[in-house]
Amino acid sequence: MTSPNPQLEAALAQFAVQPGTTPGQEAQLRAAVIADAGRLNLLNQQAASGQLKGFALEAPGSVPSLTGTYDKVAGVITVPSAVFQSNGLASGSDLKAVVWLQAITVDFAHKTWQDNAGQTHSVSQDMVSNLQSTLNGSPVLAAQIKDGVVQGHVQHFSLLGNNMAAGATYDGNALKQDGTPKGINLPPLGLQTNTSINPQGRYDANDMTFVLAHEIQHGFNDAAKDQATSTFIHGVSAQAHVKGPVHD
Repeated sequence: MTSPNPQLEAALAQFAVQPGTTPGQEAQLRAAVIADAGRLNLLNQQAASGQLKGFALEAPGSVPSLTGTYDKVAGVITVPSAVFQSNGLASGSDLKAVVWLQAITVDFAHKTWQDNAGQTHSVSQDMVSNLQSTLNGSPVLAAQIKDGVVQGHVQHFSLLGNNMAAGATYDGNALKQDGTPKGINLPPLGLQTNTSINPQGRYDANDMTFVLAHEIQHGFNDAAKDQATSTFIHGVSAQAHVKGPVHD
């Protein structure tokens, strides 16, 4: 298995020396980072590019989060204290899910999107924060997203290429014959806060919770949908080849 590159090692070392971090938490985080070759490769790339500069433990007394957070400017992933096990060096499933979800979020934070005028924009910290606030605001949604990440149903967050303010799409097996990862495409304006500077922003936590919950269900149902579609097409083809004038 690939090992952490020097930049990712530096990010892990930064976590290890922070006040309050225990040797067990350090070992568990490292175990989660290297648990999956694909995720480790992504984290290595992000660390090498400077997108990921460190990990931090949730500050004592802060509002507990369910899925962690990512600061785009600082390049730091903050990990919830609750996902660490009280003893042992092995990472639990919840910590792995959070690390993998945050790797996907780092990737999302550095993407671009185009508006209706064809102008290209970078994903803002506001958009990242609103996405993560939505996930952290619903225990049910957080659990579903983490399950979806671990099971491979959510491998990316991306943006729709226009100013759609509501709705989203899911990239599943049937649509991604080119090998593009499965994931959820979100509306840019739906992730932007409505302010005097950006009056077009239409972020609403309840709406985004519904949108994400709806799309992750496509992920969980994707294999069954593909099987049902295949069965239907096979049946239609068989009926079309029936001898005689009646085919239905």
